[in-house]
Amino acid sequence: STYIGNSSKIVHTNLLMFLIIIITGCITFLIFIISLLFVLKNASDNFVEIDVLEKIKEEGFDDILQRIFLKKQLNNDNNEDNIIRICQFNTLADTYCTYRSFPHTDSKFLPFSHRNFLLIKEIYQYSPDIFGLEEVDHFEFFKICLEQLNYEGVHHKKKWGGDGLCIFWKKDKFELINEDSETIIGSKREIKKQNLKINYIDITETNQVALHGCFKHKSSNKKFNFIVTHLKAGFKFKELRKKQIRFIFDILVNQTDIDCKLPLIFVGDFNDEPHSLMYEYLATQKYFNPVSSAYLDYNSFQLENENDQNNDNNDDNNKKNSDHIDRH
Repeated sequence: STYIGNSSKIVHTNLLMFLIIIITGCITFLIFIISLLFVLKNASDNFVEIDVLEKIKEEGFDDILQRIFLKKQLNNDNNEDNIIRICQFNTLADTYCTYRSFPHTDSKFLPFSHRNFLLIKEIYQYSPDIFGLEEVDHFEFFKICLEQLNYEGVHHKKKWGGDGLCIFWKKDKFELINEDSETIIGSKREIKKQNLKINYIDITETNQVALHGCFKHKSSNKKFNFIVTHLKAGFKFKELRKKQIRFIFDILVNQTDIDCKLPLIFVGDFNDEPHSLMYEYLATQKYFNPVSSAYLDYNSFQLENENDQNNDNNDDNNKKNSDHIDRH
């Protein structure tokens, strides 16, 4: 009996030591993986210690997409200081930037390190006064770079996934008013931090969110609402996207002190077309003053340009025909 008992004790001791070694090894491996992911995630942000303007000057803008900005006249004010330039970008989060998602894209273009400074250069070149970003999972990179370009910004993550939304604005041109608290809407609780009042809306049924701020234009003292969001992707979710927009407005109107009489700028990745149910609701909603789609405005602009170009070509052809007749 004594021999058997000692053997059992030895076996139990060895088993315990084996389990301890396995658990210790797993913990060490987990710490290594987390550390590696942290290093990889921040590797692309290492160069932000350099002078952003100097780097922009060195690289130039040959690799930047040329964009057309439309000027929408809302009143008779022609003061250049009161013109607001607006942009929005989906920065493409690392989570979604995979070969499976982009099978026809060269893999060298997928890492954030390829496009991070291209985004900064584009923002610098086109100099938006206020803009929204979606799928942001490198906020510190944008924050550090854009602070050198006179921007201030706020950021909120989704419930899960790691990425979120941003609003950036020129500090000398706008003021985020009511700088006292940050309100998280949807979770039915308030959290005070950053000394900023931002309405952060969790869109029900999915992981999408919306970010709202009320801003004051310093030179004119006029105020406006600015919202950025990222709606659910996929053709089968077109009805859900309409519900998400409706939910955003319902929350803002019923659970915040938003002033609906103020002008509204609503940007984001809507994952939809200008004639969709979601856009239809935006154009007909009763909470804010009527809104119009920048895409529809752009399509109209393109159509006008094409007509003008066709008219110019017709005039040239008529002139050539006249010259041909005159010469002969």
